Amino acid sequence: MSDSKSICPDCGTALDGGVFAGLCPACMMGGGGKMLLSGVTSTIVSKPGDLPGYTMSGVLGRGGMGSVYRAQQLDLERDVAVKVISEKGLDPEFAERFLREAKILAQLEHPNIPPIYELGTDEEGQLFYSMKVVKGRTLQAILTAIREGTEKNMPLERLLDLFRRVCDAVAFAHSRGIIHRDLKPENIMVGEFGEVLVMDWGLAKNLKDEREKLKPDADATPEDISSFSFDPLSFTMSGTVLGTPHYMSPEQAEGREVDERSDVYALGAVLYAILTLRPPVAGETLDEVLSKVKTGAILPLTIDLKHLGRARVPTALAAVALKALAKEKERRFANVSELAADIDAWRSGFATQAEHAGAWWLFWLFVKRHRTISLAALLVLLLSAGFMMKVIASERRATRESEAARQALAESRLSLAEAAFRQNDWSQMQAQLRLVPDDLRGTDWCYLMRRADMSLLLVEEHVTAAAPHPREAGVFALVAGGVLKLTHLREKRVLREFAGLFPRNSEVRALTFDKEGARIAVGGRKILLVLDAASGEVLQRLPTEDLSVELVFSLDGSLLMQRSAGMVFMWELPSGKLLWSQRFQPPEVPDQRGTALFHPDGARVLVGNGMLHEAEARTGKHLRALGEKSGRLTAAALNADGSLLFMITSRGEITCRELVSGRVIWSAREEWGQSTAMRLSVDGKRLFTLSQLETGLHTVRIRDAEDGWTLHTISGGIGMARSLALHPLTGELLSFQPTARLWDVSESPLRLEVPSATNCRDLEFFGSDDVILTGIEGNPAVIRQLDGRTLWKDENERLHRYSISADGKHAALMADNRAPGADYMLLEREKDTFREIVRLPLSDDKNHAQRGEPLLSPDGLLVLFWKPNKPVRLHDARSGRFITNLALDAEGPSVFSLVWRGSNDEIIGITGPRSNSPVSGQSQSLVVWNGRDGSVLRHVAVGGVDEMNVLAITKDGRRIAEAGLGKHVRIRDATTLAVEHVFRVHDDIITSLAWHPDGVRLATASDDLTMRLWDVASETPLREWQGFKKGPRCVRIGPGGTTIAIVDNNQRTQTVRVWDLTP
Repeated sequence: MSDSKSICPDCGTALDGGVFAGLCPACMMGGGGKMLLSGVTSTIVSKPGDLPGYTMSGVLGRGGMGSVYRAQQLDLERDVAVKVISEKGLDPEFAERFLREAKILAQLEHPNIPPIYELGTDEEGQLFYSMKVVKGRTLQAILTAIREGTEKNMPLERLLDLFRRVCDAVAFAHSRGIIHRDLKPENIMVGEFGEVLVMDWGLAKNLKDEREKLKPDADATPEDISSFSFDPLSFTMSGTVLGTPHYMSPEQAEGREVDERSDVYALGAVLYAILTLRPPVAGETLDEVLSKVKTGAILPLTIDLKHLGRARVPTALAAVALKALAKEKERRFANVSELAADIDAWRSGFATQAEHAGAWWLFWLFVKRHRTISLAALLVLLLSAGFMMKVIASERRATRESEAARQALAESRLSLAEAAFRQNDWSQMQAQLRLVPDDLRGTDWCYLMRRADMSLLLVEEHVTAAAPHPREAGVFALVAGGVLKLTHLREKRVLREFAGLFPRNSEVRALTFDKEGARIAVGGRKILLVLDAASGEVLQRLPTEDLSVELVFSLDGSLLMQRSAGMVFMWELPSGKLLWSQRFQPPEVPDQRGTALFHPDGARVLVGNGMLHEAEARTGKHLRALGEKSGRLTAAALNADGSLLFMITSRGEITCRELVSGRVIWSAREEWGQSTAMRLSVDGKRLFTLSQLETGLHTVRIRDAEDGWTLHTISGGIGMARSLALHPLTGELLSFQPTARLWDVSESPLRLEVPSATNCRDLEFFGSDDVILTGIEGNPAVIRQLDGRTLWKDENERLHRYSISADGKHAALMADNRAPGADYMLLEREKDTFREIVRLPLSDDKNHAQRGEPLLSPDGLLVLFWKPNKPVRLHDARSGRFITNLALDAEGPSVFSLVWRGSNDEIIGITGPRSNSPVSGQSQSLVVWNGRDGSVLRHVAVGGVDEMNVLAITKDGRRIAEAGLGKHVRIRDATTLAVEHVFRVHDDIITSLAWHPDGVRLATASDDLTMRLWDVASETPLREWQGFKKGPRCVRIGPGGTTIAIVDNNQRTQTVRVWDLTP
């Protein structure tokens, strides 16, 4: 440092160079002001050149780890904040601390903690990361303005609200095992719109990290205070003791072990500053400040302060602050939640834990909360026992009202979470769900929390490059922290690790396997290696000066294509000869987006950015340009034979076209964010696209590759991710760069997929798991084996509705209402032979079978015919003879669903008002009829606000499930009709239910275009099927429990699908 003098721009103090260069002692002892002084040399660069992918502008702030700049992220075209490590970053320990800060921020997904977007290095290998930019002021700036009289709009209540949100953020970090260790007003940002963010996590410590536990919080505790060095602006002490002296806990000042209560102390110091506009300790020198911190010499809070709107600091708040500032950790609040609860108690007019209120004080607080009681009345009532009864009743009423308000707030949190889910804002969704109290977290909360993050796991390291192993199931190669690892992600098991391949902090962006998985190509800035995948031995070290962003082997492994920002290089292997290099975009646009593909014939490549170009693989000769220039090309994919080309641009425009003719087959558009990556499934049926949202989240959408229809959107992509890797063997999808999450997008094996009859109404398994009765290829009633053989079909093509008896031996088939001269038919199965037992004409005569839904009894001897708003008739299944009508209310309620229970003994159904003439005051009921004479045995009101119209009963007849226009399933005891439990299963109307034969699992289908299999006892989803076009109907499980089937009821076509259900 220079010995020349300079002047503090805040207070005018003359400064000398020396150990505290860059700091004004007068300002620092006052606890505020600008600490970075003009004319003083800093180790932090004033403004770096533009970083990869960013255009840098002005400085936002400076801290102990580096400088924060405003910048524009080029590919997403948004303003961000970029933190660049200081020149100390050449020190490995300092760089490790910077990396730790970025990693910790990535783990803390909370609305009051800034989200990190990307971690990278500049051309010199210096670290940086980008994050959300917040326009506003620090809490320190606000307190300074209040002290100077220039801030009039910050009453105590508002300051306490800001403080509460800081407590929420710190409590959340503590729940993740992370302590901040540098909390102070300077590190609390208040945005223009009132948002509050806890900043500067550079000194944070992960208590759950065993490596951290082995590190002391100070290398030594020096006798001479001059051995400390200080960070400008925030004067965070670095070197031996970490933290800020005015807000540092005694154990931090002494270099002893710290825990969550150290942050409680710092929060107490922040609360003290809010109440008094100054830090809790004062001193002329740093030695004096640290000495007072160690001894607990806190200034009293009895001074008069006008900004509080009262003469003195409230006694209760003073007690809260002093309890948090206790010298001994054991005397402080045990955790941040206790501190926050005391703040809430004071704001609500209740006693705090810290003040140890007596009975009279509690009574006085009660009186203050009930100001409507006059003093005279109070004196009278105090002398009577009736007053005490009123007091108790009032408190109970207040408790009930408080509980009602608490429950209403929890409901609103769930509504906000669901709204955030619809907007793909999973971070906000999770934040709202975490605010719901533990005792109010019911079935909707559990369902939404699962939906908030459907990933299998979050990779804790920042992954800059990844590729699936083509021959080892579940294994991915990852580059994280400059180390290449082969990892079974789902099992969290590292198989092989290759260290020392790259210089420390190298930017490695590209990684790929050859077709056989024998070699790995990995590339970064000025690095391009070909490795033996088994041993990590370097086979080729190819000379390059560029930053590789994509690497691709040819199918025969003889060529390696390298794509950088705008340039493409073709290398011959194993010779390492560079065959050609070309620029496929203007040099003034060094954009890393684009694609590089080998055509399956091996003779051609597809490369480009703004436009896609076709070229000869070995010569680079340009053959033609493909597609229109409508936004920069982000990614592309070819199907297995190279006949179809899929492209996506930065604007989210997706096209599928014939490669030869260029004819567009379909086009679609991503509705959310900037598209950054694309992958095609191995069978070419599904297309995966990745988009980055402005909120710092990412979304993965799955489309039907045949027509572009959106099949599913994966939820829970929190953090920045730019790339996708799809495992060809397991169907696991990895989103990464840098935030890495693993998703299971595999599909259950299909046993059968055939077009259904356009007016197909039903689907049933007939006696075994491999025989179905449904409408197929224009015929509404066909019995087909899953191997494709047709065993029987209705030659008249008029039978549209059917029912199978529980014993699997009989089928009742009924014609559609519109079919003239149609019939009722009873079939009997003997092995693979199907015999017609009876065929009867339809008639309105009660002695004949009537049009409607047939429902066979378990033994196939009786059949019900029913439809909404009509009587339910019981007939003999073989003769069609009418037996009786089921007894219904005289007002004529409608029947919505029916099931048989037991051996022809009982019929259970949902009844309710007729849809065309609802009866005033009438609600739905669950009714049990005698299966012989149709009399009512018992009934209960269904209850709830959603109409129920779907029933299913277990094979043993012990439990029933009911659902309908809501999103929940209700499970009942079939004998008593008592509700066992209710749980949420879908996001839309439930269209069908089916019990597994084990009576433990339940299949559900919904208009949210999914089918799910649930473990009913734990209310846990076991399997999920997506990809339906309109609404799945008629979910059925085979009698042996090994297959599951459904009708996909699209507007134009209907498809019958059958899957294996075995594990």
